[in-house]
Amino acid sequence: HGLCVPQIGWNGVAAAQPSPLLGSLAEGDALYFVHSFRVPRSEAVAPWVLCETEYGDRFVSGVANGKVAAVQFHPEKSGAVGLALLGAFLASS
Repeated sequence: HGLCVPQIGWNGVAAAQPSPLLGSLAEGDALYFVHSFRVPRSEAVAPWVLCETEYGDRFVSGVANGKVAAVQFHPEKSGAVGLALLGAFLASS
C-alpha cells in the first residue's frame, strides 16, 4: 500500500458496537495513533471489537468486554476528542 510503518498520525474510528466509551465521538473526529502492529477483524476477535480504523486496510483499533477496554490510539494525546473519551471511560466505571 505504500504506507508508512510505524503509523504516526491522526485517524478516525468507526464504532463496531454500541458503547458509552464512544458515545461522544462524532463523524470526522480523529484520534492520535502511533503503532507498528495491527489486528485484522476475524471471528476470533469479533465479540471484543469496539471500533475499527482504516489505514490501508481496516483493522481493530479498540476492544472491550465487560469492564475491560483497550484502544490502539492515544486518547491522552488526542486533544478534546481524547479527553471526552477518557471522561466517558471514567464515568462508566
